[in-house]
Amino acid sequence: MGADFILYTINKNTKNGVKTWYAKKLKEVRQYYGEQSYTGSLCETPGVTIIDKFFPDRVAAEQYLQDNCVKWENALVVSYRRADGVPAYILGALVSC
Repeated sequence: MGADFILYTINKNTKNGVKTWYAKKLKEVRQYYGEQSYTGSLCETPGVTIIDKFFPDRVAAEQYLQDNCVKWENALVVSYRRADGVPAYILGALVSC
């Protein structure tokens, strides 16, 4: 089967906030898809790993995620500096579809 690369911008400012966001989002998509497989969604990730890397902009953060996400493994989260200077988190995952 194939794979899709997905991204989410996470509007939280702490690692605990990111973990809580992931748990809520995962519950939401599981309610939508049920027990289906190959959904191309966050359902296909077994968990989340927050990487202690900070990037100067979103483009660099996205590139890192694209280069490092692996199908069937945890979603990855890194932080970056938004255009307005505020730090933000972004989640990436390579999911089966």
